[in-house]
Amino acid sequence: PRAPARPPRVSRSILSRAFMHRRLWLNDPDCLMARRRDTALAGHEVQSLAAAIATSGGMVVFSDDVPALSPAERASVRECIEIAREIDGADVRGVARAPGLLEAGEPRLLVAARGSDAWLAAVNCGDTPLVSELALARLGLARGSDTDTMLRLELPAHGAVLRHLPGSRRLAVFCDFD
Repeated sequence: PRAPARPPRVSRSILSRAFMHRRLWLNDPDCLMARRRDTALAGHEVQSLAAAIATSGGMVVFSDDVPALSPAERASVRECIEIAREIDGADVRGVARAPGLLEAGEPRLLVAARGSDAWLAAVNCGDTPLVSELALARLGLARGSDTDTMLRLELPAHGAVLRHLPGSRRLAVFCDFD
C-alpha cells in the first residue's frame, strides 16, 4: 500500500503546534517515514517531514522496518532524533517558535533555540519550487554585529531546508545579588 502524499498538511500542523511543546503537553508531530520505497513521498518530502519534526523538539516516532532502510534513510532518522533531542534538551518550555505563523507568506518557518545557537527549518508547503531570502535580524538570529545578514533558501515543492546557525542568538544574562 502506498501512503498518501501528506507533508504539506502535516508540516503546517507541526509548525502550528510547536509552541505548545512542554507548555501544554509533549508534542507528537506525526510519524516520520524515512523510507522512499512503497510510499507516495518523494525524497524532498521525506526531508521536509524530518526537518519539521526535528526542529519542533517533540517526539520522534517512526515505524519503518529499520533493516529494510538504506544507510542514507537510517542516517536521516538518526539525524532527526539527534536534532530533536538537542532542541528538547534545552529545557525551555516552548523552545520552538514559528515566526509569521499567521501570515500567508511562504516559506513556513520554525526556529528552535539551544543556548546561543539556533536551528531553522524552512518548509515549502506549496506545489511549486520557492526561492526565498530571510533577514536573520528580523527572526532574532543576527550573527554578531552583522544585522544585515540575509539567508537565501532554495526549496523544492513540498521540500524543506534545515540549517544549524551556531552563535546566532544573543543571550542576555541578568544577575540580582539582593
